[in-house]
Amino acid sequence: MIKFNLSQAPAEPAPTEPPREQHIAPVPRISIQAFCETPETTATMQAAGEDRRRMYTLTEEGQAYVTEHADELKASWDAVTGSVNDTEVQLRHTIHQVMVAVSQVAQAGSAAQVQQAGKILADTRRALYRILAADDQDAEEDSQG
Repeated sequence: MIKFNLSQAPAEPAPTEPPREQHIAPVPRISIQAFCETPETTATMQAAGEDRRRMYTLTEEGQAYVTEHADELKASWDAVTGSVNDTEVQLRHTIHQVMVAVSQVAQAGSAAQVQQAGKILADTRRALYRILAADDQDAEEDSQG
């Protein structure tokens, strides 16, 4: 028989969750609005409108913070922008242009034109997956000629 003295039992671990008044519960819809209404940011930002898409502007205190911490904020921005290369940016612009064209065909095209556009998009999707399936060497050869 094993005896266990409850008075010597280890103490319960400290809770890992912050106190309830400091805890920001996750919201089903993530938005900047939830961030802007935290106690830390309410002094530095203010709502600029009340419509569905709420706009925020910096208060004088927020502008002072940005001025005082300009180098720190620039470094953060540079870290993010440095992780995206120009080719990715150009690809996203091209995707946007294609989406605009597809939308125009869907709105103004005849049934035959919409069907033809759907076939082109399906072929394009398959071609993109073929790029991923190809060896890097094959992809380089295809892009060069």
